[in-house]
Amino acid sequence: MFDREKGIYPSGQYLVGRDIPLGGYILTTREEETGYVQLYQTYAKFKKDEDDCIFYESFKGDYHISLMEEDNYLIVQGADIQRL
Repeated sequence: MFDREKGIYPSGQYLVGRDIPLGGYILTTREEETGYVQLYQTYAKFKKDEDDCIFYESFKGDYHISLMEEDNYLIVQGADIQRL
């Protein structure tokens, strides 16, 4: 189950530093599913041009990510998020 106090988040869209704290995370897909992660410099850049992301990655299994800058806009689909 999801528990923000323990650092466990569902798939979704997050503003780094406000909705989800800075730090390291592991993204875990469910069996036989593909997860997707996108990171934008700001929410405004996401709204302006969806092709202007810092990075986009698809993955199966586990994927490690470090969120080091506030106000980046994180989108995770098909995976649960857990803080390391």
